Amino acid sequence: MPRLTLTKGPQSGTGFPFENTVVVGRGSTADVAIDDTTVSRRHARLVRETDGWSVADLGTPNGTWVNGTRILQATRLKNGDELRLGTADLRFEDTARGAHADTPSVSIVDKAPMAGAVVARMEANAPATGGQDTVRLQALARRLEFLSDLSGPLAQTFDEAAQLDRIIDKLFELLPQAERGFIIVLKEGSEELEPRAVRKRSGDPAGITVSRTLVNEAITKRQGILSVDAMSDHRWTEAASVAGLSLRSVVCVPIVAQDEVFGVIQVDSTRPGVPFSQEDMALMLGISRQLALALGNARLHARLVHQELMEHDLALAGRLQQRFLPKKLPEVPGYSFAVEYSPAFEVGGDLYYFLELAHGCVGIAVGDVSGKGVSAALCMAKLTSELRYHSVGQTEPCLILERVNRALISELEEGMFVTVALLVLDPARGELKVSLAGHPSPLARDAAGHIVELGRTGGSPLGVTEDATFAQDSYTLDRSDVVVVFSDGVTEALDKRKALFGDDRFAASVKRAVPKPSAVKDAVLEDVDAFVAGAPQSDDLTLVCFGRD
Repeated sequence: MPRLTLTKGPQSGTGFPFENTVVVGRGSTADVAIDDTTVSRRHARLVRETDGWSVADLGTPNGTWVNGTRILQATRLKNGDELRLGTADLRFEDTARGAHADTPSVSIVDKAPMAGAVVARMEANAPATGGQDTVRLQALARRLEFLSDLSGPLAQTFDEAAQLDRIIDKLFELLPQAERGFIIVLKEGSEELEPRAVRKRSGDPAGITVSRTLVNEAITKRQGILSVDAMSDHRWTEAASVAGLSLRSVVCVPIVAQDEVFGVIQVDSTRPGVPFSQEDMALMLGISRQLALALGNARLHARLVHQELMEHDLALAGRLQQRFLPKKLPEVPGYSFAVEYSPAFEVGGDLYYFLELAHGCVGIAVGDVSGKGVSAALCMAKLTSELRYHSVGQTEPCLILERVNRALISELEEGMFVTVALLVLDPARGELKVSLAGHPSPLARDAAGHIVELGRTGGSPLGVTEDATFAQDSYTLDRSDVVVVFSDGVTEALDKRKALFGDDRFAASVKRAVPKPSAVKDAVLEDVDAFVAGAPQSDDLTLVCFGRD
């Protein structure tokens, strides 16, 4: 199992085993958590490739280094490579052993029923002469050469169609008695059969009818089927599909690897007296095993490519989303601000925004879009645009929310909504107006540590009711008062037992801090991190703190 081991610092010697793609960083937002302030919350990603692992930096200021070189793109890792994240040194080790494919069992059928076996009849072969022995040895040599030649191309290409066609063509060359041949695969994630390579020795372009009875038998029991006379085979005498096809000799083998069935390979003939042999069965089983490994690798590669494309798109969407957030904190004489914005994934549904309003007022908005991912991010971008537009000339947060709500009603997808806390600060007078659209109430603490909730809860979120109205309340900020506006990712942070951080712990964190916005923000984040104790971040977390100096 792959693992990362810290090689320097107080945690030196600590190992982090993992199996799948992981994010390495600081605190609860990472799968592998490193207690080092130079490590970003989401610092680097280790990705499982088809034949190993790679590491990519997630746009961190301190960078990710492999063997002393800072990486600018995804970099393949070797066993023993040294990684540096910020000032944290780690060693990558991969001791995984290659998995072995399962070999499907073979059942040579006979007319008399046998317990637990496929039943058919196999005629005895005539005694071989010396000349026949020579011919058989030559045929065996050709087959071994084919199996040896087959392994390289199958392992080196993911062009399934070309390889499957090559296998069928070669089977017709090695099995002169075969009149038809086909490879059928199961579509990934379903039980639907899909013909992928089909041949007739005659070259007739007409389609091939397949006996579902034979195919299902091979797939269900994961056994190869060899029948020298299927028409008189006890097992198939009642199978209309076999009788209708007038099949005589048949070899049908499942394509199986690592307990997964990918489909079947079958060759058959309607000519009597030219049956397939045990050697033919052995050849096809060897082919099916190599093909199963190739199909498994090809599908894994396709999934990894799809995953990489999705992660690339999400990372791009995350960078674009950051551009909609404020580039800097407001600069208001006599006031200070502090912000924490931590999406649970690359793309978040939380938002915060600062508005320059009339008469020198400042708007502070924190919102939470229902749902996650790209759709939530697009909704967030739309909301910030509407807030800017509808706040021009306004200083009453309730009226701004009413106008934004009417604009969003026709824009949001069905079932989507946004909760928003909108506060308007008049710095000259120290007056604060608060209006909530279904959002948690902000907290305010004074210099003595007393805490009150601001605004009235229970209002409708934006995007639900076209004619919704929103209550508004006013407060006066004294010196050393700190206001905390947050998303529910703070109070609903989960530990490993799925317990909530909760309102009481949140209030206690705000109360214990020094009455400065940055100190309050840091105290809340420290308490949340200590509470979740490394559990994965379950929701976006946004915290905006501001106060009067």
